[in-house]
Amino acid sequence: MNKLIFTFTCLVLAIPCQARIITVDNNTPADFNNIQAAIDDSNDDDTIIVADGIYTGDGNRDIDFLGKAITLRSENGPQNCIIDCNGTNTDPHRGFYFHSGEDANSVLDGFTITNGYANSIIGFFGGAIHGNGTKATIQNNHIVNNVAFTRSLPAIVQGGGLYDCDGTIQYNIISGNSAVAIDAESVSRGGGLSGCDGTIRHNIISNNSADFGGGMEFRSSNQIISGCVFTENIANYSGGGMYSNDGRPTVTNCIFSGNVAMVGAGMYNGYDSSPILKNCTFSGNLADDQGGGIMNIAGPRATLTNCILWGNMPDQIIDYDYPISSNTTVLFSDVQGGWTGLGNIDADPCFADPCNDDYHLKSQAGRWDPDSQSWVQDDVTSPCVDAGDPNSDWTAELWPHGKRINMGAYGGTPQASMSLSDAGNIADLNNDDSVDYLDMILFTDKWPYRKILLPEDLDRNGFIDFYDFAIIGLQLSYP
Repeated sequence: MNKLIFTFTCLVLAIPCQARIITVDNNTPADFNNIQAAIDDSNDDDTIIVADGIYTGDGNRDIDFLGKAITLRSENGPQNCIIDCNGTNTDPHRGFYFHSGEDANSVLDGFTITNGYANSIIGFFGGAIHGNGTKATIQNNHIVNNVAFTRSLPAIVQGGGLYDCDGTIQYNIISGNSAVAIDAESVSRGGGLSGCDGTIRHNIISNNSADFGGGMEFRSSNQIISGCVFTENIANYSGGGMYSNDGRPTVTNCIFSGNVAMVGAGMYNGYDSSPILKNCTFSGNLADDQGGGIMNIAGPRATLTNCILWGNMPDQIIDYDYPISSNTTVLFSDVQGGWTGLGNIDADPCFADPCNDDYHLKSQAGRWDPDSQSWVQDDVTSPCVDAGDPNSDWTAELWPHGKRINMGAYGGTPQASMSLSDAGNIADLNNDDSVDYLDMILFTDKWPYRKILLPEDLDRNGFIDFYDFAIIGLQLSYP
């Protein structure tokens, strides 16, 4: 009998605890009525789902993940689930405070975080989220109208929105945040983000403000920044969209538009910086005297590839050594006024509707319209279509295209504007220059999906159906 009990006990101990779904709702019955209580009760691998509503007060601000590998997500997206910090100068609070070494398995997903306020009482860093170097994944959130502030103490104020978050930051809207330093001996950095050294991709970073880096600021780091839109951010001094000082970021597929600064409105590149920029759009930025698009001081070496710099004021790029020598390498880019470098052009990029923040390229073959969620045809085709670096990966672009990446922010993505080129075949789903059973396997794997921007949707109507089957069938190569 003792042996049986011992064997049973060993078997029970060997069975791992099953991950739980924990619910939070402050209006109707659920496991918990506040977020922190749910986190306190959770274990690694659990998922906490927060119901629609406005969450405020104790337990719903200054939230601590406690180092746990959990997923905290809203039930129906950030429009419906709001964390209102209600922070003030006398009663400061932020949304989240990470400080326990979280990794990528700690996930914050799908909330609006607003009215955070960080000051000398809780620290000048991170109005919405203070990361302390966290590697947590922060995705699908709206981080809006948060403040990091100092009035009377000499200080460096950083990150009106996010500070020191070093994990993956993706698919967020980071807007209307401010880093504010009123004292004459103080300075503010990074209205939207500051000191975030991880992977930053597919975010909208807009209408943020600070002294340096209205949208984003970083120093001595090697960020990967891709697919982001920087628009209408303001810097009182340098770097309306982005401020890099002694950093070496890799910036790919980004848009800089309508950012404002006294120096280097689109991007300021400080001493000893060596950013590499690819597939970027800098447009409509404004500076007083220096570098509407990019300012590059002697010492840094910036490399731009597949970029568009158009409509910046007063200059697209300022490089004090140009044209005798240059610290800025520009390749396969569209630069208003021209710039020396392989593949560069100086031509109107034909943006779809920049006044309404649509920087897709016009195309007679088809341009993605985000408002109607459909492909539309224009009466002109941008010279930036099929004009990017021939060595860049073009395979995510949908046919028809010229087997060459577009310049600008949507190059190399399914939203890339289509080409009048007859290169390739719309049914060649694996891009091996043949339509065969391998393509049919890829097609049937997506049957019958209803989803936009899939290559298997051969007639581009949002459905994978018999019409698409007929197209691929006609194109099949038979032995």
